[in-house]
Amino acid sequence: MEQTYETTLLSTLNREQRAIGSGAGGAEGENEQDPDAGGAEDGSAEADAVKKQTAESLMAGEKILEALELCEADAQTWRDYQESLAKAPAGVREGLLPPSRNPRMMAMAREGDPEEGITGAEYVRRVVEGLKGPGLEDALLVLPFDRVKTLVGCLEQWIKQRTSIPLASRIMFFLLRTHHHQIVSTRHLRTTLVSLRINLRDALKHEREILGYNLAGLKYVKRLDEAERIAGVLEGEMDEKKVKARIDEGLKKRKRVGVVA
Repeated sequence: MEQTYETTLLSTLNREQRAIGSGAGGAEGENEQDPDAGGAEDGSAEADAVKKQTAESLMAGEKILEALELCEADAQTWRDYQESLAKAPAGVREGLLPPSRNPRMMAMAREGDPEEGITGAEYVRRVVEGLKGPGLEDALLVLPFDRVKTLVGCLEQWIKQRTSIPLASRIMFFLLRTHHHQIVSTRHLRTTLVSLRINLRDALKHEREILGYNLAGLKYVKRLDEAERIAGVLEGEMDEKKVKARIDEGLKKRKRVGVVA
């Protein structure tokens, strides 16, 4: 049923919209020319751009939603595995193998990733980073609040690992503006919010220090480059004749001109 609704919504967004009464055209309607045709075409082009952006935002939101659902399923699988380890006798624990990652998460792996695969939070991060276009905020509006809570947990792991700090900050600030009352009133998110506040401050402070260090380095390189260029100009003019000619030229310019009354 949900798939049918999504298909209908996308077809509604992408279908061609025509003016009211445009379908009831006869011979007279076909031959007549509308003087406002140019303005109508511009409005139609603008409407098509809006429809395209809406459809792209909807598809991006669906991708984020699927990634969060996969992350939640992976986290639940590992929680069940940890509970089984805690309840199993000492001799049976060695025979319990850890669960394998989802094939879609394994396909997202890169060189240097752990052999057991990436975590659900890392998978969500790579999906979000892979989205094209500036409509990230519009895509986040599609998420229900249950998945917003999952996304907040993913943001906490990103910030703890010091990965994609600007992206995590942007998403976190938008979620707080949009779902402030729900997030604050959710009891089990309070610990996460405290952790986010502490870790995000430390991460942003670290990013600011790196930025300040890089700016200082660029200024130092700029000064060195200017000093080398000035030294090169002076070395090129070390010929005695050229120096004497320059001195004479300067003296001529400074010589006072007598004015006869």
